Amino acid sequence: GCLPLAAFLDVSAEIAAQVAQDGGLAGVDLRRACFLDTETTGLSGGTGTMAFVVGLGFFCDDGFRLRQYFLRDPGDEPAMIEALAEFLPGFTALVTFNGRGFDVPILENRFILARCPPPTTRLPHLDLLPPARRLWHHAQPSCALSALEREVLGVQREQDDVPSGIIPFLYRDYLRTGDAREMKRVLYHNGVDILSLVTLAARLCRLFADPWGESTVSGAEFYSLGCWYAAEGRSAEAERAYREALRMGLTPGLRAKTLAALG
Repeated sequence: GCLPLAAFLDVSAEIAAQVAQDGGLAGVDLRRACFLDTETTGLSGGTGTMAFVVGLGFFCDDGFRLRQYFLRDPGDEPAMIEALAEFLPGFTALVTFNGRGFDVPILENRFILARCPPPTTRLPHLDLLPPARRLWHHAQPSCALSALEREVLGVQREQDDVPSGIIPFLYRDYLRTGDAREMKRVLYHNGVDILSLVTLAARLCRLFADPWGESTVSGAEFYSLGCWYAAEGRSAEAERAYREALRMGLTPGLRAKTLAALG
């Protein structure tokens, strides 16, 4: 997209903690953060839902690395749980998109069912969905990760991608037939999701820290930032953001809201 992956390495832990509303992030080394995304057998959660792909992204000495765990068969889950239990404790934080509400609870359920302590329980967590909604609710028609990739990050997926809603059905077809060709597309989807988490986190934190230093911030984004700053008790920054939103131009409805908030 519009940012290199390394842009995340410039994010301060204090800003990430404010964006995440998780004070535990303030003192961590974000270079050891783990970007996590799963593909599951269902979209409703619960103990009957299994993660058949667990994708992890992380920075290392020679760049950024992507590691994907794939269940060839549901009976292989204990091996995947054991591998994750060995690997995840090496990280200082999690970064996800809707991970608090979906990915992490599903993983932790599977760890508990396997009688293994979940290694994610005490990790500080930057879930990008709540701050993304906070910032782009008025600026974008959708705050789904695929929409933000396209509209905010400028990511264009290849035809190899597959819609997330049909991924559980593709896995069931694979288990029934043994034909793994569609699983390549699922792994591609998961991999791009993880790469997008990195640049989306960088973009969110940069906008929250200093939107006036960015050249592509819209009036609607400045209005949302003003509301965000006001909720944090940062009145001077809220006023500045509201005035910038009015200067840049807004829809009539959003202009009225901005004037009311500024007043």
